[in-house]
Amino acid sequence: MAKNTVLIFSDKIFQKTFVYDISDSFNPESLGVIDDEAYVIEDLPNTTYIIISTKYDNGDAAIYDLSDPSQVSLVSYVGGGGHAKSIETKYPYLYMGFSNWGGEIYIYNISDYFSPLYVEKFTVKGEYSSISSLKRVSNTYLLSILKPTGESILYDVENPTIPTQKGMIDLGSEAYKLVCYDKYAYIAAGGGGLKIVRITE
Repeated sequence: MAKNTVLIFSDKIFQKTFVYDISDSFNPESLGVIDDEAYVIEDLPNTTYIIISTKYDNGDAAIYDLSDPSQVSLVSYVGGGGHAKSIETKYPYLYMGFSNWGGEIYIYNISDYFSPLYVEKFTVKGEYSSISSLKRVSNTYLLSILKPTGESILYDVENPTIPTQKGMIDLGSEAYKLVCYDKYAYIAAGGGGLKIVRITE
């Protein structure tokens, strides 16, 4: 992922996350290395922070400060020790899924980035590809649990202490990642290419 002129990517072979200055895209400059392999890297909007899943037992994910990209600093760990495979934020809440084969999704309050607080968890049955946050839909904030077979299971997370399943959208093809923008959802559909679905009236 890129944050302004900084590119962050992870290498599973070296089990490290690399930070590059790409202000000159023809001559990227290495700024440093985070000694942590990341399954997922997410931007925390309107901050200098990113959150990455972590291979260490300190937490399921780690928040890092990029205010000085040449000296990336650890802010805090989130969770109790695992490997978050999917991460989504809708400030002040963070959603983390731990297995592509179903299981619990944990919700944390990260309004204080230095001391994330556990809020709630709920269980998803069956295989899923990723978690995606949808904007307000019909006066409700929805969280999409995307299944590789093409179903998007929708949860109402307006009140994160009581996540409630609201329904399902059949996207009509395999699906690996969903991104919401304005009234549309953009789905990475594998061999089916990019699909665009209208999700609000």
